[in-house]
Amino acid sequence: MTRVQMTDFERKIYDAVTYNAFLFLKEALGRLLERDAEGNGKIDKELLTLTCAELQIALELAVRAVVIRRDGIKGVLKSSQKELKEDDIIRHYENKTLKVEDFEKLKNHLKKHSVTSLKKEEFEEVERFQLYRNKISQLM
Repeated sequence: MTRVQMTDFERKIYDAVTYNAFLFLKEALGRLLERDAEGNGKIDKELLTLTCAELQIALELAVRAVVIRRDGIKGVLKSSQKELKEDDIIRHYENKTLKVEDFEKLKNHLKKHSVTSLKKEEFEEVERFQLYRNKISQLM
């Protein structure tokens, strides 16, 4: 699978998705480090839940950014919108009616087709994190 030449619109979306992925990652890590700086060494359920949620959002956005970079915007769209022309995709985007594929499907696509530098073991770490995140949300 080769990288596509991104259009200006795709570059705009890619940049926004990448920026937001880093924003959520920074917030999650910042919250943990701030709490750690308080010196009590205690991480409560609320902090853990918020941090895991932000890390999951960052992860999902990062996966979408990789797919957009590799396959263009159509790579993240639901099948019902994959065949749209760019003008129609832009219109859906502006109307907030663009439908993107679920994270699991995109993650599994990347994993199955080896389109990233991530190894099988690294994908397994992502899945272990998701199991951990699910356990935390069940504690609440």
